[in-house]
Amino acid sequence: MAMPRILACLVALLLVAAFFMPYLSAKEEYRAGFEVGSFIPILKNADMDVGDLLHISKYDIGRIFVLGADEAGISKDDSITMAVLTYGAAALSVLALLWALSGRPILLILTGALVWLADHVLRNLMKGSASSYVYDHGVAYWLYPACLIALAVLAIWMLIVRTSRRFSHR
Repeated sequence: MAMPRILACLVALLLVAAFFMPYLSAKEEYRAGFEVGSFIPILKNADMDVGDLLHISKYDIGRIFVLGADEAGISKDDSITMAVLTYGAAALSVLALLWALSGRPILLILTGALVWLADHVLRNLMKGSASSYVYDHGVAYWLYPACLIALAVLAIWMLIVRTSRRFSHR
């Protein structure tokens, strides 16, 4: 396996792991409140309590929109849209990992573009729902675009390596 392919596999694996990392984190001045009430149930259908809202991953966002939409007062259409964007980006991240493992740079670029699109739309739709005075962006919020840029660069590098091998064997 060539170096760009190995690096692409690692970055794609990090992209998959980012789904479970904090996407939003409570600001310092609000953390004590989340920690004090950590065992108070807030969304029973989603099996979430106040402490679960201290750091919210994309997995948690998906759970809120799929299981806790009624309790949170989210319309059915909005919850379906957000769930498709959230879990769709996760599924596409797994697909990007498979393309990286199999050395398919063009499919890796296309899949990365779709993950970026889903994440971008999700960010724009969530602008009013996650209060900016309570939450800061978590590590995954910044990791998604960084990983997607790295995957695009590595996929191009994979294409260059593949092309140079073809021409060197002639």
